[in-house]
Amino acid sequence: MDHTTEKGIFQLPNGNWGFRFKVKINGKVCDRKSVQNAEGKPYKTQQAASRARKVALEKEQKKQDEKDREERRVQYALSALSRRPMTVEEVFQEYSEKGRGDRAYATVRKQDSLWKIHLHEVFGKRYITDISTAEVCDYLADLYYVNDYSYQYVESFLKMFYLLFGQAYSRGYLGIDEYDRLCKNKDMVFHKWGIC
Repeated sequence: MDHTTEKGIFQLPNGNWGFRFKVKINGKVCDRKSVQNAEGKPYKTQQAASRARKVALEKEQKKQDEKDREERRVQYALSALSRRPMTVEEVFQEYSEKGRGDRAYATVRKQDSLWKIHLHEVFGKRYITDISTAEVCDYLADLYYVNDYSYQYVESFLKMFYLLFGQAYSRGYLGIDEYDRLCKNKDMVFHKWGIC
């Protein structure tokens, strides 16, 4: 066999070509060797073997990536099944203990006040995953239109909802789809009620 300058490409005694590769992809060793294409025909040129090697490497990488994605999906689904649902009150308590150490005193007081006076009674015992966008919009609209609170005051409630949903998402209590539904498309979610 002749050795060529291109790594992994070799010539057979009969003049045809072949390729081999051994790579570690995501911690797994993949060792392949081929002297024929998928149709069983030999590689007649060095260039043909080189192209086939590149395609085989890309295919192997894609296959490994798909396996890894599937494993991550399964792990996420299993972890979602194993965790218990959290109430809004539990999410707020966790945020109070672990998530606002760097906040100013006035901010902490305002958040506590909004929580104790308004949000705790309406949303405290509810599971964070059960709250719908429509409920939040209706609640904010009532504050503004029915209770006649100022825009700035109602906006602070809006910020509290974003804070609670963000805390729940970062801790794994809300999945990405639920979080997107509630927070990502802010125009559709909270602008509906007409004051943002």
